Amino acid sequence: MVIKKISKALEGGFLIGVNIFYKLTKITNIPDLLIKEADSFIKRNSLAVVACNIHNKKQIHECCPSCLEAHLIRKAKELGLNNNHKEAIQKIFECKVGHNGYYLDRERLVRV
Repeated sequence: MVIKKISKALEGGFLIGVNIFYKLTKITNIPDLLIKEADSFIKRNSLAVVACNIHNKKQIHECCPSCLEAHLIRKAKELGLNNNHKEAIQKIFECKVGHNGYYLDRERLVRV
């Protein structure tokens, strides 16, 4: 059952962890704190380990992109970042923000 859920969540074939970090670091006005928060969120909400970095042997985790986007937008608001940051985050993702107004962080349901 768990494998079916993980494979269903990853069937799009995307590597969020790698792509998001690359895109976030290319946006010069995104604070390091938000990038670190993205890394932390991906690890604590990992659906699967999808690869391993050959240089440092660190695992590359995958999480739900809709939940990650919702979390980063919420965190940006908490940090007092402006709408330009929110728009920049939304351009990175190609999905809806959260799921029907909510997202999961570990086992906690959070309102977007």
